[in-house]
Amino acid sequence: MQQQLLYAFGQCNYGELGVEQKYINNNSNNLVQYPLSIENNFLNKKNIKFIVKGGYHTLIVIEEKDFDLIYGSGANSLGQLGLESFESYNFTEITWFTKLKKRVKFISCGNSHTFIVTEDFKCFGFGKYFQNRNFLEIEELNDDIVKNIQKVVCGFNHTAIILQNGDFYVHGENKYQQLEENENLQMIDRFKKNTNLPIKEPSNNKNEILIKIKAVGLNPLDYGLTTFFSPIGSLLRNRKWIGGSDFSGIVIKSFHPQFKEGDEIMGIKDGPPNGVFQQFLVTNPDGYAITKKPKSLTYEQAAGLSVVMLTNWAVFSLIENVNHCQLFINGASGGTGSIGVLMAKYYYQARKVFGTCSTKNVDYVSSLGCDTVIDYTKQDWKLELSKQQNCKDFVILDYVGNYEMLKFAIKNQMKSYITIIPDQTSLFTTIKYLTLLYWNRFLFMINLSKTDSRFVHAKKSKEKLQEFAEWYAKNNFQNKVPITVFSFRKFLEAMDYLVTRRAIGKVIVKMEEENE
Repeated sequence: MQQQLLYAFGQCNYGELGVEQKYINNNSNNLVQYPLSIENNFLNKKNIKFIVKGGYHTLIVIEEKDFDLIYGSGANSLGQLGLESFESYNFTEITWFTKLKKRVKFISCGNSHTFIVTEDFKCFGFGKYFQNRNFLEIEELNDDIVKNIQKVVCGFNHTAIILQNGDFYVHGENKYQQLEENENLQMIDRFKKNTNLPIKEPSNNKNEILIKIKAVGLNPLDYGLTTFFSPIGSLLRNRKWIGGSDFSGIVIKSFHPQFKEGDEIMGIKDGPPNGVFQQFLVTNPDGYAITKKPKSLTYEQAAGLSVVMLTNWAVFSLIENVNHCQLFINGASGGTGSIGVLMAKYYYQARKVFGTCSTKNVDYVSSLGCDTVIDYTKQDWKLELSKQQNCKDFVILDYVGNYEMLKFAIKNQMKSYITIIPDQTSLFTTIKYLTLLYWNRFLFMINLSKTDSRFVHAKKSKEKLQEFAEWYAKNNFQNKVPITVFSFRKFLEAMDYLVTRRAIGKVIVKMEEENE
């Protein structure tokens, strides 16, 4: 067998990457700043079966001919590596497991603990909250339970075991009711079946409906709240705060006169504290833009439409006589930009539509109906815009947030500049951007500026959403605008992809597994 190569990089506080100390930058938060090959004899001509990482420890499962070996590296202060001495290690064999001569079926790490299920249906837990087990079998999980395990997941200080029939068993810290909705239960020290599922029932008195969320659409505000504005982000990390606003789903139970069980719906539900990033949602649809989904749209196609459609409606509502206007859309290949081009061209029938995008998206933006596409990687958008006749008559729709574009619009006395997101290049740039935008807006209102500058958000109207959704489906625009779909398991990957700002169309998360 050819030797496998293993590379590691990132933070290494306790040796969890298994690299030599000389490669760790102690002046930069103990970072290994570029991929380094891990040279260790245990990897020589061996088949790596699993690699899992906890807070500060890493475990590698090696597949031998008749059984598996486990090697651990990093912190062992709470026994999370399964080694006897509570010190840090650099990829050391866990000998007590080797002596058992077993195969690993599942392995997962929490912040300071590890949980293993073997192919002969034995379970082992070690680390925080497992200290009294002494690496022994978890006796409360009998063979009937273990034989039906579908998935093992470790959280920060807790473990959940999901069975094939949907039952699940939990163990560990319950400080934030992450295991069971019981504020008096702070700790579950033995595995127990969770029968207290936190699915709220709708209220008849409040005209509420219970929705099973099928898919959600990700929007810049979703990651902006949780990552960029740190004070708000810290609130969202509290268990009571759930983000997300753009969704599609099916009504499971209804006490609302306009919806019945089985209705396929789409819409906007305000995000935190009770947003749509959950599998079941109870809400009163009054006051939100929630409507029935066109039959010809899949849940995934519908999930990302509500926010962008009603955002564009809010934008175009500020423009007089759109059909006589020349529009310049910055970010025309993104979710809001793509729908913006379609609505500008085919719904509002704007006189001329310009759009910016990168080289790989030029053909796509052209196919949406853009009259002129500017490749910002090869062309100077300032120069291209300045060359146009009656440049001052252009309305800039900045769906990316560009400080230089705002300055350009004001300096050249353009008709209007409308944005939906601030420039987030840095906190300082964001402050400069918002200061200039609102100061110029003030000057415009007292006739000291020629350019109207606006910051807008989606307007809520279920009637307009239904109108736009039916128009979209009738014209088969779902075949023009691509969507990138991630499974619920890859939610963080979906958010990372959105953050790159290189996504074409909409980024969607499917909220249920294929076998559900």
